Amino acid sequence: RDHVLAPGVRVGIRCDAGPRTGVGHLIRCVALAEELLRRRAEVVFLGTLDGPAWVKGQLPTRNLPLVPAHATPLRLTRQALRLRLDAMVIDSYVTDPACADSLRRAGVTVLVIVDGNTRGQRADLYLDQNLGAEEAGADVPGRPADSIWLAGIQYVMLRDSVRTLRPRILRRDLAPRVDTECKITP
Repeated sequence: RDHVLAPGVRVGIRCDAGPRTGVGHLIRCVALAEELLRRRAEVVFLGTLDGPAWVKGQLPTRNLPLVPAHATPLRLTRQALRLRLDAMVIDSYVTDPACADSLRRAGVTVLVIVDGNTRGQRADLYLDQNLGAEEAGADVPGRPADSIWLAGIQYVMLRDSVRTLRPRILRRDLAPRVDTECKITP
């Protein structure tokens, strides 16, 4: 599979947000969507958004469409093919583990965003943006041998609204540090 992103590539992002699931999946997927849009990809979210208005407003303010996602591997794969998706991002703790494999067999490139555990999803790419994730990647059970593991804080996804708060020139001596008591210091 070719993992180079070409303009016009259609990417589906499978995630949910709400009181039971939290909003972390949505927030990091919005950051990814912003970058995909910057690279002229087409993006569609598949899932549900519940909760406060600011959660429900994350996609409309960025002109990102949301469609309800099908739950079973076969139905989600058929949905991806109907939407003419070239790739699917799965960021969910509850999506059926067979979904990624089903999508891959249909020719859809799959990126699974993980937090140390693949949750049984067999993907082309895995992204674990957590601190210290670099060490765990090679030893993840069930990971396909030909998959790519992107791990560590160099892959952290930040929304544009957060990135714009960063000074244009960041000097090392001015970089914020977090001490052991979790206080941010200049």
